[in-house]
Amino acid sequence: MVNKSSPVRVLVVGCGNMGASHVTAYHNLEEFKISGLISPGKSKEVLNNKLGGSYPLFNNFKAAMKTTDPNAN
Repeated sequence: MVNKSSPVRVLVVGCGNMGASHVTAYHNLEEFKISGLISPGKSKEVLNNKLGGSYPLFNNFKAAMKTTDPNAN
């Protein structure tokens, strides 16, 4: 059971086809909060813009982990 008062913070690594479908699902579920998107290319920017442009973007996994402190990745 998920505690609705504390959504799971998710750091999503990869924003291609599979990553985009995961990000879209997390975006639409109130039980999750996207703490950031990681991708070496522009796919993270395209996806972020599609979803409203509110998510932090990263190129580096270690920096993203340190900055966002997610519950899951």
